[in-house]
Formats: sequence, structure tokens, C-alpha cells
Amino acid sequence: MLLASLPVPGHSQAGSARRDPREVLQRAVQAMGGSSALANISTLHATGTVEVLGGYVGPYESWAKAPNQLRTHWDIGLVRHDLGFDGRTGWERQLTVRELPEMDRMRVERRALFLPLVAYLAGRTPVRMGRQGEHVAAADSAGITVVVSPPNGLEEIFVFDSMSYLPLREIRKTRYEEGMVDLTVRYGDWRRVGTVMLPFAIDEALLELPLSIRIGEYRLNEAVADSMFLNPQRSFRTPLAVSLATIPKRIYKEVDVHEGDRWRRFWGIPFTPTENWLVNVLVREQHGRYVKPKGVTIEFFAGTTLIKTQTLTERSLAPITKYPVARFYPQDEVYHLRHWFSEAVPLGIDRMRYTLRYESRSGKPGTATVDIPVSRYQSRTPLIAPIKGPFVAMGGHEYYEVHHKYEWSQQFAYDFVGLGPGFELRRGSGESLEEKVTFGRDLVAPGDGVVSYARNDVPDLMLPKQYLKLRDPQWAIGGNSVVIDHGNGEFSAVFHMREGSVQVKTGDRVKQGQVIGRIGSSGSPGSPHLHYQLQDGPLLFGADGLPVRFTNLEAIGMGRDRSQVETPIRGVYLWAR
Repeated sequence: MLLASLPVPGHSQAGSARRDPREVLQRAVQAMGGSSALANISTLHATGTVEVLGGYVGPYESWAKAPNQLRTHWDIGLVRHDLGFDGRTGWERQLTVRELPEMDRMRVERRALFLPLVAYLAGRTPVRMGRQGEHVAAADSAGITVVVSPPNGLEEIFVFDSMSYLPLREIRKTRYEEGMVDLTVRYGDWRRVGTVMLPFAIDEALLELPLSIRIGEYRLNEAVADSMFLNPQRSFRTPLAVSLATIPKRIYKEVDVHEGDRWRRFWGIPFTPTENWLVNVLVREQHGRYVKPKGVTIEFFAGTTLIKTQTLTERSLAPITKYPVARFYPQDEVYHLRHWFSEAVPLGIDRMRYTLRYESRSGKPGTATVDIPVSRYQSRTPLIAPIKGPFVAMGGHEYYEVHHKYEWSQQFAYDFVGLGPGFELRRGSGESLEEKVTFGRDLVAPGDGVVSYARNDVPDLMLPKQYLKLRDPQWAIGGNSVVIDHGNGEFSAVFHMREGSVQVKTGDRVKQGQVIGRIGSSGSPGSPHLHYQLQDGPLLFGADGLPVRFTNLEAIGMGRDRSQVETPIRGVYLWAR
């Protein structure tokens, strides 16, 4: 448990090899109040604030109970999260409650260990002094490093202040889908609470979501019922009910670059055009119970003709088993399996039959199947690029790009950056917003329609933690924005417009090519750019993204001067007429 895990890791001090590691741990425990005082603590209740997702701040609360029960809750308005461990099993809740898989459960079990330094000393856990150069960190160069080897085989490295012996840093060897990872927890702002010392600043570098916690108050030895830590979904006596769904809800194929007669041969060498698509297969269970994926069979069809069958083993599924599928628009899922496919265009694949073989916690096997239509999207609205003149796509929706895939409405989104007459990015040599060619550039309506959403109040370069003070804080992530309903199930959305530049309001009718504002740096864009996406609904994060084709684009320097293109290619100079 992060409140109880009062240790920390890093690098060894010169001469530390001559120290007795158990003596170091004993001195650390003494610095925290002594073994007797710490042994008298049975529960910790902490309240404060948490900062997540690059700067969003909200209330935080946690409860810990000896020897290893944990409950945490935080809420930043855009996202809320509950986590629990009852001593044996774990659970978490975003939209719905899910039982934690084994790998996640092991991580939470370690976080739930109550006052681990005391536990390691009492349990005679093997320890040694850190070796010179082991996990070197500049901030720890004056610290004392001790390595603990718990029974689970996952080493933990603690760094203690060489003067006070209070924990500064902890590095935990942790298993993720990606393999073994060193997770760092930093501790600071130690203060006396009753007869013990506790950290009021805790930074956990979790891969799933880094947390920066600032404690306002600790309460010791409060009565905390065991029910506080139990999974809220306790109706586990009913039979398993497993089902599959997909995100995006409709799967669209994207044609790779090599399509068209002029792409299929290069110096006489033939290239078969390919198309790709992304699908997240959501695994659902009526009470959020975990089922272990044992294998997947995917049948690819063109009409009624079976084209091929792909079989995935349990081991091959491990790296693609993920959670959650989206942060700002969470789904009902226990986990999902993320697949990228790329197939030859002539095969004409238009459907997949996806069958998951799973096993319950008791070892009972089962299967779940879903048919997944796969199609080329045909836009109903003639669209032009929302920027005029020379520009470049700095972020596109290429097969391998993940920048726009953390929320599925952005799957086919673009980031456009305006260029000068000589394709330069800056007007001068400075770094101010005004020096950027794209800043202040006119932004036009891609097609006719009615404005379904518009805002004009987000300052350029605003810090993320300030978004929550604005109206519609989730939309503030996109900054000043305009969403245009084209009237046929297609919505154009443009984001990061300059504060005060938006020239339309909700309900206005706009015409294609009409100036609706200027490009800026509002929301979370980093450098000024225009984010554009076509989607099938008006919601910021809760719609399917749609592939887009533009009618007014020319590529510069692609072998033919001013050759017409419909789909922007990342990094290629483009001109919008």
C-alpha cells in the first residue's frame, strides 16, 4: 500500500557495502517512530489530493489495514477510480467493477503490504546492501541503498537518507504484459503524526497511471470494517455470463499507402496493396469476474467465403491483453484484446468471426464468439481540409501510430501544422507562439452543416490542472473547439483553436470553406497545431472515429509536382487549395 510502503530505492553510498543491511532497516524503522510505536498501528486512513494524467488534480482517499488490506479512491472529475484488495483478491472500478487478473492482483497485493519495513524485519526477509552502480540515480547519490528479497522473488530496492534514515525512494520489480519493470515510488515531506513519522508526498510511477499524491491528513487506528475492502460485486454464485463486443463499435479498414496503379510497381517490382484495421475486443462478464484467456480463433471471410483462419495461443495473447480501452469514456469490460490487422486488398475481407476460449478461476472452460463486420468507409459529405495553403500532417492515423488511439473517437484523427511559403515552421528564430507559422492561421469549415458545439474561453498554453476550473472540463482538453454536424451521421471536430478567435456559436449554420476561427495552442496540444477528426456522433470521446478523404489536397515533392491526394500522409508537404 502506498501509504504503508514507507520505503524507497536507488543507488548505493560509497562504503555502504561495509554496513549491516538489517541495521540500516532497523535505523529506518527507528527514524519512523520505532518498532513498538509502528506495531501499535493497525489502520491508516489518509485524505488529500492526487494529480494524474499530466496535471489533473482531484480529491484522494485511502484506507489501509494490517496486515495487507487496501482501499483507494480518487476523482478528478474527468475520471474516477476505486481500487480494493481484501487480503486475497483485488478489484477496481471505473465505469463498472472488475475482478483483477493475477498479474494486476500481485501488483496491488504488494501495494497493500502494511508497513513493509516492519514486516520485512519481523519476517527475517533476506536483505543486502546495494552494490555500487546498482540503479544509480543522481538524486540518490548520497543515500543508503538496501535490497530486499521477499518470498515472491521480486526484489525491492530502498534508498534511505544518509542523515535521517527516512525512506526517500523505493524501486519494486514488477511484472507487466511488457515484461519485468522497475516501478519507482518516491517519498517526501515526512511529518510527525502522533508518535510516528509518515510521508505527506508520495509519487508512484505506475505504468497504468502515474499518481502524485499529497496527503492532507492521516488518521491512525480508526475502526475500519473488513467490508470496506471487499469487491462490491459479490453475486458470484450465478453461472458465468461472458460476452464479447468491440471498440470501435464499427470497424473500418484503412488503405495503406501502396494502392493505385502508380504504386503497385516500382522500377518493375510489383507491390500488392494492403489495408489495415484496429479492433479492441472487449471481454465482458455480468459481475466483472475474471476469466483467463486461453486462446483465440479468428476466421476471415469475404462474403460467405472463408479466406483464412488465424489461431492465437495463450502465450501470444498475454502482450495484447489490456485494460482500460479508454480513460475518458470507460467501457464495461474485464479486459480487452487489442489487435492490428493488415491484409491484401484483393482478398476483400469484410467479416471476422472471433472466438475466445477462456477458463474460469475454478478451471472450467468456456467459449464466447462475436461476428465483426469490417468495411471500407464511404464518406457522405464532400470535405476539404480545414486549413488553407501549405501544411504538413505531423500526426496521422497510420497503422502503427498510437498517439491518437487512447480514445477511439480519435482513431482516424490528424494533427496539422501550417507551413510558410518556403515550408518553414517559424517566422523567425524565437520560440514564442507568434513566431510559429501555424499560430493564428485561418481555420475553415470542412463541409456544410450546423454547429453542435463551440467554445472560445480556453487560454492558450493553459496548464492541465486549470482545466477543471472551466465549464465542460472534459472538452477543455481539446481547448477552444468547434463540432459541425453535417446532417448525415458525420461530424467534423476541430480543436486547439486560439482563445477568442472562434467566430461561430452552437446552432449556427456554416458553409464549406467559411472561416470559423484561427489555429492556436489551447487545450493540451503542446506546440500550436490543428487537431481534426471526423466522427459518427457529437461526443468528444464517445463516438467512433471515421476515415476521412479530402477533395482539395496536393502533395509536394512526391515524384510529381502538385499530385492530387485524398488522404494526408504524415511528414509529406501538402497544399490545400
